[in-house]
Amino acid sequence: LARAAAAVLAVSAGFFFAALYMRNIWLVIPAIIVGLNGLVLQFCAITGLWQAWAVLWTVEPLAVGLALLTVSLGKQSSALFVAGVFLCGLAGLGFVGMTALTFSHWWIFNWIGPVVLVMCGLALLVWGILPRSSVKPAMV
Repeated sequence: LARAAAAVLAVSAGFFFAALYMRNIWLVIPAIIVGLNGLVLQFCAITGLWQAWAVLWTVEPLAVGLALLTVSLGKQSSALFVAGVFLCGLAGLGFVGMTALTFSHWWIFNWIGPVVLVMCGLALLVWGILPRSSVKPAMV
């Protein structure tokens, strides 16, 4: 099974090097998604902790979010950035929630609500501080 996980990581490296060679940032998306899945598979194959998938499934939205964040840096797209941050936040909440359910740390649920509200407030503050370009629509 470790060889299969290594093959998945090799496919990810292939996507990454193809993205570099062709200078195509969009190929980074499958490289990140396949790469993170390969890392989780490799971890489970080496340690034998396959029950960790109960928590590690959150690597899926995290991988997509990180891929969108990476593309947003190259394309200067605020929409991709917002979508990436949203998916990374969703993955973080899923990870915390599944960890709490899996390992019976119910006390963490008392902290999730306040932490999410504070993080959303901080994100709104940062969003308000960021400079915006004022592009006026062309008159037709």
